[in-house]
Amino acid sequence: MGRGPVARKRILIATKEESLRAFDAAICEAHGFQTLHAPWGDEALEVFRRNRPIALVVTDLLYDWSDWRRAMSGDGQTIEDGIQLAAALRKLSRRQKVLIHTYAPAEQVRAHLQKGLAGVVILQKPFRPEELAEYLTQV
Repeated sequence: MGRGPVARKRILIATKEESLRAFDAAICEAHGFQTLHAPWGDEALEVFRRNRPIALVVTDLLYDWSDWRRAMSGDGQTIEDGIQLAAALRKLSRRQKVLIHTYAPAEQVRAHLQKGLAGVVILQKPFRPEELAEYLTQV
């Protein structure tokens, strides 16, 4: 008796920029992943809950164009940026892999990550497809 189809690992892409979601998805799908999409953090969290396990969540640091340092001090009622999304995901799954891309200086963003967000990958924009693809080999 034959086996059923092999389930592909899923990647959740959460960014309001449709073109960036499509760019990320093309890279991920070319490497054999199934992609799920969400434009905002709250929706991404719901998609994550409904579709676990998720191999990787790829998100933007900011969901609007405000200063990234101010965005990090949100009230927690609504997920307003990629770091808040990463924190919410880690409450559900302590080892969840998260990649955040940003135009902000990567080292400064890393310095703001709390202990519970150790291992979150920061990918500096603009990035080449090969840079995301290289990280996918580790997923």
